[in-house]
Amino acid sequence: MKNSIRCGVAALIATLALGGLAGCGGNDNATSSASGSASSAASKAAPKATKASFPYKEGAIDAQDLVSRISAAQKKLKSYHSEGTVAMANGDQSATIKVVGDTDLSDPDKPLTHATISGVGQNMETVSDGTTTWVKTDGKWVASDSAQNGSYNQAMALSQLADAATSAQYKGKDAQGHHFVLQLDGSKMAGASSGASSLGTIPAEYWTGDDLTPVKTKMTITSAGVKSTIEMTMSKFNEPVTIPKVK
Repeated sequence: MKNSIRCGVAALIATLALGGLAGCGGNDNATSSASGSASSAASKAAPKATKASFPYKEGAIDAQDLVSRISAAQKKLKSYHSEGTVAMANGDQSATIKVVGDTDLSDPDKPLTHATISGVGQNMETVSDGTTTWVKTDGKWVASDSAQNGSYNQAMALSQLADAATSAQYKGKDAQGHHFVLQLDGSKMAGASSGASSLGTIPAEYWTGDDLTPVKTKMTITSAGVKSTIEMTMSKFNEPVTIPKVK
């Protein structure tokens, strides 16, 4: 079980980043990759839209339109912090992994993400520059293989969710934000991965602010007998973040 969890964790980290493409990172030189001009109280929260401008009413909505709007709102951010869990179960065995990360979107064409993963007796640290991923192993940063990179980029980026989304509903606003439920075609999310056809339909929930900036997500994926429930919240919008330097 531990081996299957360890193998599955890396492929799920990007989901928690909601398109920030969490990866696995370079050397021990940490550099401040700050979204520098963000300042003071205004930087602590995503911008708000007026109530009148909110585009949806409760019920079925256009899935591609929703994903496009969420993606556009996130692209306006310079950075954010994320915290979440991956609860994995296989038969009568289960484990929970905690993920904490930061994403720097100051260059939208090259998102930078740093994450730490802890649980099942292990600690991992990852970094991504948007195209390449690394993992810290035995104190050294090691680049992941090309297949894993493809999985990050194709399976988890928000830009891919529009093609995968088959339907969407707006459930209204609750204490966590505006609540949306998407049904995703697992084969399209998985792209070129070998297990694509086994994923089936994947339910995904999103909570957003008034401007559709995502603040929470929940997704359940079942693959190779392992059920993974991924929950993640985003905060500290536009605050400076530090990403380890990767070479």
